Amino acid sequence: MDTTRSIAPRATSTGLPQVGLVADPLLSGGLLLLATRQLGLLTTAQVRAHEVTSSAVRHRLATGRWRRPTRGVLDAGARLPRDLPPSHRVARSAVLGILAFGPTSIAVGLSALALQGVWGVPPGSAPQVALPGASARLDRDDIRCRRFHPSDEIIRVSGFASVSALDALAQSLPEVDPRTALGLVDSALHRG
Repeated sequence: MDTTRSIAPRATSTGLPQVGLVADPLLSGGLLLLATRQLGLLTTAQVRAHEVTSSAVRHRLATGRWRRPTRGVLDAGARLPRDLPPSHRVARSAVLGILAFGPTSIAVGLSALALQGVWGVPPGSAPQVALPGASARLDRDDIRCRRFHPSDEIIRVSGFASVSALDALAQSLPEVDPRTALGLVDSALHRG
């Protein structure tokens, strides 16, 4: 049973922090909107759907204008991830995990908390996603594909599927130190 609901925006019209994009004539129209909504990240399928050639992508990667954080995902952010504020890094990490494992992936654990704007998610946290039915996929490039069975309530946060904050806390608290756990619970309660 998939009962979806939307989370009200918190930081911007997308609900996620804004990430500056490289100045690039290819980033216009629908592709610009996608890159903005996805914090500077695009899948190669999205780029192809906007009729960007593979040679144009290769040129941007070779010149350093774009980066490839993992197979199938391109980074058109103007700043390197390590140069972003911690809140931007954790949200971007969550989006990276979802894009890397495809449109059926669901943010879980710390990634779900980051998407929902919970403060205190450690900036170095690996992205965590699950797939419907807890199907087995191998982790890749520091992106963890967990074998969680998502609960019946999958929510949408800025267009991305996520487990509820309660489920995300249950998944995350055993993985963090007690002080971080207390901060996550406090922030989740404070932010509703």
